[in-house]
Amino acid sequence: MLVGVISLVVGVVGLSIAFVQLRRVGSVADAAAAMAARNEQQISGAIAIVRASDLEQTEVTLRAAASRGDRERAEESILSWRRFASEYQAILESAGTSDEALEKDLELSLGLVDNTLDDLAGAQPPAEACRFILRHIGGVCGHSRRVAAAMMVSTRL
Repeated sequence: MLVGVISLVVGVVGLSIAFVQLRRVGSVADAAAAMAARNEQQISGAIAIVRASDLEQTEVTLRAAASRGDRERAEESILSWRRFASEYQAILESAGTSDEALEKDLELSLGLVDNTLDDLAGAQPPAEACRFILRHIGGVCGHSRRVAAAMMVSTRL
């Protein structure tokens, strides 16, 4: 009988220790998941900064090509803009960042890409063909840089 009581006490103590350990494992798993989400946001912010820089460099290259009359380089720059702007949109979406004005600006700039490519294929000089898109993308570049920086700051808080 004494052995039965001791076994029961040991069993209850062992069970309570098991519950405490399970609670700890759950807390560790929750902390690991939170850290993984934070790391993912930081990576998205870093990639957004790189893409914002790519957009700015593409704008500079496009301006130079248009002013020199380099139709081929202007076309390459516009195609690069399309790729970088699309990637930037995907980064914003995956990070859950909502900036309606930037989203609209990116969408508008992507719409201008096809029009500008059509204009470049025509007889217009590159400076004239790129006039509208250049007017628009300068603002997009600054806005994308500010949003990317805000993404990085928000993950450090």
